[in-house]
Amino acid sequence: DYYLNHGFDGKEDSTGTLFMDYRCDYVNPKTNTIIYGHNMNNGSMFGELKKYLDESFYNTHKIISFDTLYEKREYEIVAVCLSKVEYQDDNNFRYYNFINADNDTEYDAFLRTVKNLSVYGENIDIQKTDKLLTLSTCNNYTEDGRLFVVAKRIK
Repeated sequence: DYYLNHGFDGKEDSTGTLFMDYRCDYVNPKTNTIIYGHNMNNGSMFGELKKYLDESFYNTHKIISFDTLYEKREYEIVAVCLSKVEYQDDNNFRYYNFINADNDTEYDAFLRTVKNLSVYGENIDIQKTDKLLTLSTCNNYTEDGRLFVVAKRIK
């Protein structure tokens, strides 16, 4: 959570910066890489993700370019979802804890959750061998709401 209120340079910054979940490894990715960022009104950080709630925008902007110092990757968005932070007493599947599918049951639970939370229906083309990228930000549709986009690696 450090980068929610600190910039890339480590200085305090209320807008924070985009950051990868500490359990993820970009060099040797597991099943799912999760990136977090604030939903800024000015469109910075993940402020543009809310545009994916417009189906015409979603249909014409499905490719994510994800570049680092090491390589360039491309992902195709397969789901746009609304959720909320789940607390200890809640029994719901927490998408933000899905980093690596240790077995088919875990993967199936993630896929079922994504299908249930998807804004555009259950026609989601993900295979167990796909490497996924999840972009997650806050959303005020409900208390502790979250908007997350799931994409599969295509290049």
